[in-house]
Amino acid sequence: MIELDKDFDVFVENHRGEDPLKLRLRYGGKDAAGSTLLALDHLACVSKAGRKFDLPDGTTWMPRLMLNPLSVEQASSAHVALMRASLVDRGLRILDMTCGLGMDIRGFLTREPVEITGIEMNRLSADVAAVNFKEFPNVKIIKGDSVEYLSSIDDDRYDLIYIDPARRDSSGGRVYNLHDCTPDLTAILPEMLRKSRIVMAKLSPMLDITQTLADLTGISRLIAVEEKGECKELLVVIERDFDGEAKISTGLEADAMSFTLSQEKNAGVHFGEPEAGLWLHVPGAGAMKAGCFKLLSASFDDMAKVAPNSHLYISHEKHDRFPGKAYYIDDVIEYTSSNIKRLAGERLNADVTVRNFPLTAAELQKKLKIRPGNGCRLFATVTSTGRKVLIISGKSMI
Repeated sequence: MIELDKDFDVFVENHRGEDPLKLRLRYGGKDAAGSTLLALDHLACVSKAGRKFDLPDGTTWMPRLMLNPLSVEQASSAHVALMRASLVDRGLRILDMTCGLGMDIRGFLTREPVEITGIEMNRLSADVAAVNFKEFPNVKIIKGDSVEYLSSIDDDRYDLIYIDPARRDSSGGRVYNLHDCTPDLTAILPEMLRKSRIVMAKLSPMLDITQTLADLTGISRLIAVEEKGECKELLVVIERDFDGEAKISTGLEADAMSFTLSQEKNAGVHFGEPEAGLWLHVPGAGAMKAGCFKLLSASFDDMAKVAPNSHLYISHEKHDRFPGKAYYIDDVIEYTSSNIKRLAGERLNADVTVRNFPLTAAELQKKLKIRPGNGCRLFATVTSTGRKVLIISGKSMI
């Protein structure tokens, strides 16, 4: 059991924001007190976390104690944990089978009144979690094997079981397949659904969605969680008695686009040619992972796809609810030898994106002698009629 004293708090407060390596050289000698060593480890984790545990409203969920930088890396951000918890009803009995740093527990605490049990196999991580939730009487932290704990409790002990299987093997290498993660969710899912009517699992964003739906029966929702322009995870909600078709969502936000695979398969799509004066809509990472490519055309008025495999969309109006970004098209340039020579001579400043184009972004940037930045965007693609074009947005900023 870890006990923090006043010296720990004073040291952390006095040296917050300083270089962790310099602090360790200055204060981490062999005669350093235990509280100082704990504070040095904690401040190194604080530095690694950056703003990960800050919320959009300016408040923070920074844990009182962190000792392992890997636990900071693996923890959910405060924003994602809060949004994930918004999917959960209030007043539930919740089991977190992979407690870790406890950021997901912190999110579930917003659904009060709630009773939460967190299980952590690593003894040090369990002790750290116990410190961080010491002031929460409705949170119980248990050191031990969560699979063994699961088999020891009565059926329907919980209303929700949450799990984030470890995606590293015994050598520390990354794994992605559900069967290779620890614990193996596919093996223990039947037991989990006997102990709780709902299971929520955080999975690798590398997983194939269709295969995941086949591997885990009873998925009612699958959410491609996007944060800072990247798909960070697949979040699945599995219900004991659910036998319908899963709803797939492009994000955790309330206005995220949701659909089923059948709806995507049967959706109509039409194509159009990009022109100056139109809006170019580019799906975000969550929408790209979710795979709602036909529906992105069918769900918005006057929205056409540039080509079957480009996943770029054009319309006369900007659609604010589109799950991605929109760019006003200033110019569309044919990718011809003469235009390549002219653009190379202009030495543009622009960020380059390629979609379904014979060159990589780096190769095109070099060929056109483009330097990155300045707010201008250049999209290179091949249209549905076979035209190779360069779509430019933000030209006035060149």
